[in-house]
Amino acid sequence: MVKFLRVIHGHEHTGEHHHDFHNEDEMSDVELVGEVRILCWIMTGPSNHEKKAKHVKATWGKRYENLPAIPLNVSEGRNNLWAKTKAAFKYVYDNHINDADWFMKADDDT
Repeated sequence: MVKFLRVIHGHEHTGEHHHDFHNEDEMSDVELVGEVRILCWIMTGPSNHEKKAKHVKATWGKRYENLPAIPLNVSEGRNNLWAKTKAAFKYVYDNHINDADWFMKADDDT
């Protein structure tokens, strides 16, 4: 199973550069808006949802509104990690190649 974290900033750049920042995280968000589109997918499996993946969603993943689960037709297990990675890359290429400038693979313990 692959979980997607799509960070696609589609705002138009207005040329205005005035912002009140309350912390460093807000500053980095504003600097990236309209500049970079990143699609990150998070590799996880059913046995890791409770002990690992939920922590991604509760920390850096909560900043994004869309974390759909995409099932892959690959058996679970460490022996199938490369097959899962290839299937995820193919899914991203087939379905989201034009949605981002950069693509990043993460794991549920990232």
